[in-house]
Amino acid sequence: MSTTEFEWGNVVVGARLEQTDYRSKGTIEGNAIDVADDFNNLLPSAHVNINLSDDLKLRISGSTGVNRPTYDEWRAAASVNIADQEVNGGNPYLEAEEAIGFDTALEWYFAPASILSAGAFYREIDNVIYVDSTSIDGGRYLPSAAGETWTYNGAVNGDNGQMQGLELNFVGHAIDLIGPALNGFGVAANVTLLNSEFEGLDGTQFDLPGTSDMIYNVSVFYENYGFSARVNYQYRDEWVSPIEDPNEVWGEQKRVDLSISYELPFDFNGAILSLYFNANNLSDETDVRY
Repeated sequence: MSTTEFEWGNVVVGARLEQTDYRSKGTIEGNAIDVADDFNNLLPSAHVNINLSDDLKLRISGSTGVNRPTYDEWRAAASVNIADQEVNGGNPYLEAEEAIGFDTALEWYFAPASILSAGAFYREIDNVIYVDSTSIDGGRYLPSAAGETWTYNGAVNGDNGQMQGLELNFVGHAIDLIGPALNGFGVAANVTLLNSEFEGLDGTQFDLPGTSDMIYNVSVFYENYGFSARVNYQYRDEWVSPIEDPNEVWGEQKRVDLSISYELPFDFNGAILSLYFNANNLSDETDVRY
């Protein structure tokens, strides 16, 4: 990585080289298989940070990335559910996802600890990993089930993945917005508007797994004297889980969470100890999948 400073800001460029070597041995459809592969990924990036003024920053960047399959997705094995006539298997021939992206953001630091920012981003993703289903003859895994139609679920690679969106973010401390009377209190809010798609094996267009069209958070917090407390509300549109068939969708989700921490005012031979308390889904929301 190299950082070059200018009167107007700086430029950060760099590259990361990742080498992957894997091997998977197992049994699929009664046949022993042994799959091995290795590959290299050179991942360059460049970031330009421009000081439009002392409190206004413009950032532009381009980056690349790789996402390897998980162990379950890559394993050369399958689990058979005779009761449901369903087989769930890994795919040792999966390719890693590769992405190239562009980002830009305008950030206004209107007070010492407060910010208002807006950003836009775009990603192209190749070899999108998702779960596909197909019909098979049950006799492949259970001789007595020959002639029966079973379902096989396994990870495969899609193509032509794209994602673009907008982000808005606000963090305001009361001491900056109102005055010292409410020192320690603050509000944070952000919203992401997103559009994504990729092409499945049969040419069908799906949303990228794990993405919602809209996500927003609103938080009220207090941070002072070693004590921190935050109540956060999150909403997200329906979305496809990263580990599910693209035809299975989680419905919209709402959450109210609470987090509290306190840094003990004692010196334990130079160590700092903190106490934490977290309470999730205080609004007792029920998730729906369909």
